[in-house]
Amino acid sequence: MIIFIGLLLILALYKINPKFNKSFYTDYASIEQTRSINGICIMLILLSHTFARISPNGVLDEIYEPMRIFLGQFVVVPFLFYSGYGVMESIKRKNDYIKTFPRKRFLRIVIEFAIITVVYIILNLCLGNKYSIPHVLLSFTGVTTIGNGNWYILSTFVFYISIILCFNLFRKSKILATIGVTACLVALMVVEMILDFPSYYYSTTIFFAVGMFFSFIKETFDKIVMKNNIVYFIFLVLAILGFAFLKKLVDKTVIFYPVWCGFGMLSILLITMKIKVANKPLIWLGKTTFFNFTLQGISQIIFTKYLTNNYLIYCLVIIVTLILTCCAYNLSNYFERKIKGN
Repeated sequence: MIIFIGLLLILALYKINPKFNKSFYTDYASIEQTRSINGICIMLILLSHTFARISPNGVLDEIYEPMRIFLGQFVVVPFLFYSGYGVMESIKRKNDYIKTFPRKRFLRIVIEFAIITVVYIILNLCLGNKYSIPHVLLSFTGVTTIGNGNWYILSTFVFYISIILCFNLFRKSKILATIGVTACLVALMVVEMILDFPSYYYSTTIFFAVGMFFSFIKETFDKIVMKNNIVYFIFLVLAILGFAFLKKLVDKTVIFYPVWCGFGMLSILLITMKIKVANKPLIWLGKTTFFNFTLQGISQIIFTKYLTNNYLIYCLVIIVTLILTCCAYNLSNYFERKIKGN
């Protein structure tokens, strides 16, 4: 597995553009940059989820396991953070964004996920995998899963619904609306804790809201951090040290998990102020994150069931997932254009 991590690292380093002088990239939260970071993360998730389904074999797998355990849920944090930030930026710039949000964002993802879930139902029936009817029905919401994704989808649905409700309720105050969205996400997390959901359901969900609040403070944050290289490197060192060493506290209580992830996300923001990580393959991966995340289970279920060679499984899962993602993404855009044309 570590070989595939090495290949991903090479892809991440492709066309990077560091700044060694006193200047900074002020567009470190641009669409291209954030999609590239998400592209790296979605591949880490694909490799991690595949690895979890197979039996580790050999020293190369053993080397990868500590890295996988250390990163844990953090690899999803950039998706949540950048999603919250992007939504808030769109709300601030586009007067009709909230008005069109239910149709353009929420309804679209609900329909796409429903279609994907039906595909999983058919796949599981063909493979003889049996689930109860309530389990299957709840899988359309992300409460349960049949391989189609769970907590991330559920959190996204709640995030989108809370945006629609709160920004219509608090039309005159974006801050109050954002606080309302945060309250909805916290309520979701509390309910999941009470119902004894696995901790990964609620350990990072709050970063949707963190990204939204960052949109409000970004200008001030940039002025402080980009004052000079000394200030910048103090922030960078503290962020990296926090991410590297606070993980031990996470093992003691789940409350520290978002704090630890916060240091990691801060590290990414600071690093991308000096290093532009953006190339077409990563941007595409970041743009198609939803389909990659929800469709990767298809190839994982099939190949881990019938194959035993780990490296063959890794290769086939990556290739088939990317093909399925490409097809689904293009089909989605095709039907969207057709609907608009009519």
